[in-house]
Amino acid sequence: LRITAQPRQAQAALVTAATAQALRSGGLTVTYALSAPAQVALEVRNIAGRRIAQVPEEDQTAGTHTTLWSGRSASGSKAPAGQYLLTLRCLSEDGTQTNRTLSVRMH
Repeated sequence: LRITAQPRQAQAALVTAATAQALRSGGLTVTYALSAPAQVALEVRNIAGRRIAQVPEEDQTAGTHTTLWSGRSASGSKAPAGQYLLTLRCLSEDGTQTNRTLSVRMH
């Protein structure tokens, strides 16, 4: 009997689907699907491109996940109504980074 072990090759994670929905509370939920495990962070920018907030990185498995943004800026103040750009940053085990950007209107 001969057993040969080979290193597992990591896959690049792709965001295969992503949607954002505004909440009555003023925040947002972002639902997305990953094709492989990855570290995922959510960055929120206003329409002028200035960073408003960032949801910290989390290790995620392949599959569907939901992330919540409270609707508050990094300083804790409530973000005003308007158009926002949400960027999901995914870092795969193999070091590949993929981004998915959504535009959403908050009321």
